[in-house]
Amino acid sequence: MVDLAGGLSKLTPPVIQMSRAHQSIRARKHKTHRRRHQPQQAPRASADLLQRAEAAYVAGGSLKAVARQVGLGHERLSRLLREGGVVLRNHSPSISEIRLMRSMYEQGASLERVGNKFGYTAGTVRKHLIAAGVMMRDTHGRV
Repeated sequence: MVDLAGGLSKLTPPVIQMSRAHQSIRARKHKTHRRRHQPQQAPRASADLLQRAEAAYVAGGSLKAVARQVGLGHERLSRLLREGGVVLRNHSPSISEIRLMRSMYEQGASLERVGNKFGYTAGTVRKHLIAAGVMMRDTHGRV
């Protein structure tokens, strides 16, 4: 004889759970029509709002905190600030900036001087120049 009691007892909790889930699904009221969610258009950012946000950001506030204060998403606020000419902190250099960095470095400028010109640290400049395939000099200017 095969002992089935031990094997079947492990199935009992899942079967009970499925039965209860099925009963709760069947007990729900079926909706005859569903309203589709209409996406809401984001409110326009006024010039005054952007000036307040820019002032708070330049004063040292984080982008997310400033966005919460003015009631905008941080991604949208960063786009609006960039469009307004604000240089954001902790951002990567653009491709055109990397090209300019490369030409300055290849003409003999130090990593620190290149970084100061563009507002980045020497380590950031080095990382992006290496990624662009630039051969680095040693600290004495030798290749």
